[in-house]
Amino acid sequence: MTLLENRATVLNGSGAAGGDSFLSAGDPHHASNSSKTKHVGFDRVQVRLYPIVLGDHPFCSTGCPIALGWKFSKEEKMKVDEYEASRPKRAGLEDLRISGEERNQLLSRYSEMEKQRVERDIYLARRRRRRAQLANRFMMAY
Repeated sequence: MTLLENRATVLNGSGAAGGDSFLSAGDPHHASNSSKTKHVGFDRVQVRLYPIVLGDHPFCSTGCPIALGWKFSKEEKMKVDEYEASRPKRAGLEDLRISGEERNQLLSRYSEMEKQRVERDIYLARRRRRRAQLANRFMMAY
């Protein structure tokens, strides 16, 4: 995984639960024995690499926001057990926060003009939100 890519995992149900995938409570083929506990299993995952792009989230406190791009660049399919054995340790909440400096480093391929345009759009979105909140307070007062 490179610095400008992020992972997303899609689980596929494909026969790990006795030949059935994604059993629903309303499934007529399995309604005859309702006292049985139903289980859903997964046996394969798809791991996709998505690019990190300039985002537009208005509540980014410092620096430009980042987002995942729409088009993935790589896709791997593997068994769930293989994925669980090879995947990195899950990040804690403190590890998920990215500083403004780190975001700017991730977005180094974007021009300053593009970053300034996003920051201006964010400023305008925040200003519109504040005005709407003030209008709502005013309306509630009457």
